[in-house]
Amino acid sequence: MKNLQNKIITVFYELVAEKGYDKASMNDIVKKAGISKGAIYHHFKNKEELFCKVIEVVFLQNDSEEIFDLNQITKENARDVLYGFVEMIFKSSKKDKFITKFQNEFIVQALRNEKLKGNFLKIMDKYLEQIKGLLVYFKENNIIDSKKNIEVLGQKFFMLLDAMLLYKAYGIDFKYEEIIGSMIDEILGKENK
Repeated sequence: MKNLQNKIITVFYELVAEKGYDKASMNDIVKKAGISKGAIYHHFKNKEELFCKVIEVVFLQNDSEEIFDLNQITKENARDVLYGFVEMIFKSSKKDKFITKFQNEFIVQALRNEKLKGNFLKIMDKYLEQIKGLLVYFKENNIIDSKKNIEVLGQKFFMLLDAMLLYKAYGIDFKYEEIIGSMIDEILGKENK
């Protein structure tokens, strides 16, 4: 039973990434998964409920997962930690060829639907809080200047990563390493180079 539900979720995830939410239909799931429409409706009331479940599985399930192990971070390795974080994000987006396109479709749908907008904001907050938590740790441990605005730096870092993933997904060639290096310099300050 759970395997069938997971299959439906996976197939719909891929279809939304490939076709967009509006064009991905229950009939498409039936064809791609080789199941009946009744099997889909046994697990999900409608397309929106299925979409919300995909969002939960892809973005929200690992709520307690911490990105950073703060006990391992020092002034000497802070730059490597930030680069490692960025690298992890890019590797995971390469590993899952659907994630960025699905995320973009999720954003489009969130602009139209208050429930989805709430889910989107919850996801953003999750990642922003983890980034800000790291920056607060940096500040408290004199890794960065105590005058730095953590809120703005965290949001800027998050937005930069999000935009870079989008551009990379569409094959736009920027100097990503230099851009990230510049952002990390801004966070850590030149004295930590």
